[in-house]
Amino acid sequence: MRTRTGLPSRAVAASDTGRRTSGLLMRFRTNSVSVCSSRTSPCSVPRTGALSCVENMACSGSGSVVFSRLTSSGQKPGGASDTSGALAFAVGDVVQFTGNTHYTSAAAASGKACKPGPAKVTMISKGAKHPYHLIKQAGGGSTVYGWVNAADVQSETDAAIDKLAGLGVINSPDYWKNAVAGGKVAYLDILFTQAAAKITKAGPRTADVKSGVDALVKAGVINTPEYWLQNYGKLQSLDLLLCALGGAV
Repeated sequence: MRTRTGLPSRAVAASDTGRRTSGLLMRFRTNSVSVCSSRTSPCSVPRTGALSCVENMACSGSGSVVFSRLTSSGQKPGGASDTSGALAFAVGDVVQFTGNTHYTSAAAASGKACKPGPAKVTMISKGAKHPYHLIKQAGGGSTVYGWVNAADVQSETDAAIDKLAGLGVINSPDYWKNAVAGGKVAYLDILFTQAAAKITKAGPRTADVKSGVDALVKAGVINTPEYWLQNYGKLQSLDLLLCALGGAV
């Protein structure tokens, strides 16, 4: 059986050689893209355990510098609630509840404290103040049972990416969320969730992709090393991501 796992790492981390590069500056705003050249913003990145960038800067193999301002679908920059009525999740989805308050109704003015963790969407109320009704998943540690804010609900993959960013393994979570959504490399979502389940801290990156993949196999994160060795070149920074994950498991 294939294990769906994948970790892009070049767009979230900068050059693994520590060379200075400069190039393209890209800012993404809603559905429009503005591009301007930049010759005065060199990046110098040491070979460290974490995939490191400056201001979400990614140094591509061609030497260009990319500033990512993309956000994952269903959430606005800064974690603001979506008041448009469009919802990212449906009834039956298993999600990650990140808040600490649940409400007795979708329009309640005040709520009660609860614990975050995995939960299932059991009802939705589009356009409501608290649009999702969640029920905790057994064994996950959450105590949520009620209506919650949209900003407090994430996909399991987004939660895994945020965890890895918080640990210092990656530092451009928006890039990876959009890479998963883009679907250019299959199984990337599972790679993130399974790696996040194993990793507790950042570590020194492996010297090469094969060593990183071997470490991930040994840790039980992936079981199809040949897939990742054959496909890491299809997504910018995936090779560096595999090295970072392999060094952290």
